[in-house]
Amino acid sequence: MLRKLQYLCFTIIPLLAACRQEVKGYVKNGAKLDAQDLYGWTALRYAVRADQVEAAEALIEGGADMNLSSKSGRTPLMSAASNGIADMVKLLLDAGADAKAVDSTIFEESEVPCFCRAS
Repeated sequence: MLRKLQYLCFTIIPLLAACRQEVKGYVKNGAKLDAQDLYGWTALRYAVRADQVEAAEALIEGGADMNLSSKSGRTPLMSAASNGIADMVKLLLDAGADAKAVDSTIFEESEVPCFCRAS
């Protein structure tokens, strides 16, 4: 099982960021969109960090969990916001990502940057 997960995370997940049609193909063929690598990163987190908007949109449309935290406690939204990837922040918020999620490993609720808080 671990070998299969490693294959998915280090071979398939980087490919998921390639283009929207490829991602839709993986979704259609039953890819485990919420599979996590050794750090807890998912295909969506990789797409967010690579600023691959179309891939992220396809993953979200396919049902990827936008609020799934990595082992460090960070969600894709937190990653986008802390790395200044504004188009991903907008995409995730518009799609319903939890703006109130708190990275308990780093921030206290009162310390969460204002752009990560719900209005």
